[in-house]
Amino acid sequence: MAILPLVCWALVITATNSPPTDDVQLFMDPVSDLYSPWGLMEGNPSALTKDPTLQMPNVNYTAGATVFAAFDVQPGTYEIFVAIGRPGEPFHDVNGKLTQNYTGVSVNRYTTTDFISYEGPTTVLFLPNGPSYGVVGNLTLKDGNIWTVKSMDRNETGYLLMAYYGDACAAFYSPMPLASNSFKPTNPDSVNFKDHDDTNLVYSRTTKTWVDMQIMSAPWLCTEAWCGKDPSTNQVVCPQNLSDNGGCAGGPRSVSVRTSTDGITWSGDWGCSDPGPNEPYKPDDRAKCKQYNESGIRRADPVLDPPEMQFYRIRVFYVGNSGRFAAHALQYAASPAEVNNISNYGYWGPYCPDPNGGFDMCHKGHGYGKMHGPHIMEEWWVGSANQTGPEDLQAWARPYKRFRVVPHDVWLMSQPVVYNNMHVWVSDSGVYTVPLYRISGIYAAGNGQFSTRVFTLGETGTSAFYMNLDASWQGNIITGGCDEGCAAYVMVELQNASSGTVLPGYERGNCILMNTTDTHAPLRWKDAPALKPGTQVRMRIYFREATIYAVGQSS
Repeated sequence: MAILPLVCWALVITATNSPPTDDVQLFMDPVSDLYSPWGLMEGNPSALTKDPTLQMPNVNYTAGATVFAAFDVQPGTYEIFVAIGRPGEPFHDVNGKLTQNYTGVSVNRYTTTDFISYEGPTTVLFLPNGPSYGVVGNLTLKDGNIWTVKSMDRNETGYLLMAYYGDACAAFYSPMPLASNSFKPTNPDSVNFKDHDDTNLVYSRTTKTWVDMQIMSAPWLCTEAWCGKDPSTNQVVCPQNLSDNGGCAGGPRSVSVRTSTDGITWSGDWGCSDPGPNEPYKPDDRAKCKQYNESGIRRADPVLDPPEMQFYRIRVFYVGNSGRFAAHALQYAASPAEVNNISNYGYWGPYCPDPNGGFDMCHKGHGYGKMHGPHIMEEWWVGSANQTGPEDLQAWARPYKRFRVVPHDVWLMSQPVVYNNMHVWVSDSGVYTVPLYRISGIYAAGNGQFSTRVFTLGETGTSAFYMNLDASWQGNIITGGCDEGCAAYVMVELQNASSGTVLPGYERGNCILMNTTDTHAPLRWKDAPALKPGTQVRMRIYFREATIYAVGQSS
């Protein structure tokens, strides 16, 4: 079958890689992103794919290194941060013994322009393990504990990094530009707070706030008959009394929020109503809720998710230059002790070989029946178009609960950057990509239609409009041509924003797109009259067997 060019009637248009501007509307959420929808439409998420042409920094990732942050330094230059000395889980030897072979964790910065060759590294922070190896500022550290670097983000003036030690979280700040060992603790005399060991830092540009999407333990919502009860505490435990190192009697790992305007003083968990988020922090006590605030918690759905599912980690990021948020959340579930103890089962199995002794690596010696289970997968979360910031927990949607973002055992610890018209994640196992603004889109198997939000025309009028879409054709009939394989089309009309009437010359039949896939396809209407800059319009999109990811105006 011949591949047709992108056509809006008689005008032949070639694909373009022109970068989109901020004036773009994404269609990531099939519920909140569509205006006046008609027909059966559904979200169509994208999985990340490994790009064999792109490389990670040259580091021994099998010996304790984690890529945990990445940023655009300036147009065409990117910085990648690697924590070296301990991976995301406790460092161990082949016998499952916890080792202290590394004196601490080095945070190294690399730069690249092409994700093939890298300059560096520059060590911007070193965190010594235990007081026998020194101290960080005036922090008092337990002997034998080791640091884990968790997450980092930046704002207009500098970088904030979160690290975990023992049972405490500490924040480190560096102004721009970064230099050797330029990070310093924001609270030199103490830790910043005590909580679960997974901090997930993001800076909210709208609220000018540092946001920690903090993992906390929330109470199980299942009944005693379904979950069971711990006789020693008289508390409901995880379903079927599965083997877990902390999320059973303590409650499922769920997403909450801590916030700070300066990186020094942090709120309490928003998931607590007692003590409340604004009550003074007591450094001697790990955060425990006397009463919980469900509006400050995002937990697994009690009906649509497995009853034992938890959220182990979440990484929030801005989707390109759109101003929208998305995230990938790591799902987790415990397993029965009988299988969790088998030596080749899951990540922790090889280090828990005997239910009657040892257990040096059964996740810090919790013992039989309390071992760490395997994770499930990474899942997309999408923020609403009206979300004030990542801390707006109720504005997060989970439309793709059973969709796997990356292959098995690929852990995404870093936020993505935009490179060569792609979102790019550098991980410990490779570089993964998805085309620009194609985290997810809206798909119609039959005929569907919906409207966009209002656009105000710029100086170049409608010539600035573009669409990110996949309306490609495929398949063929043995006698020639194709049937359902050639069903994809997209039509676009322009409407008066206030009245909803179609603007003369901008009817849907004057702009038809077929057999094309493009992240930046120009929209043109045959022989349509020019519209004045400042005119307010909205698009009405008609489509079938196609996915619409975004529409926008180029500058």
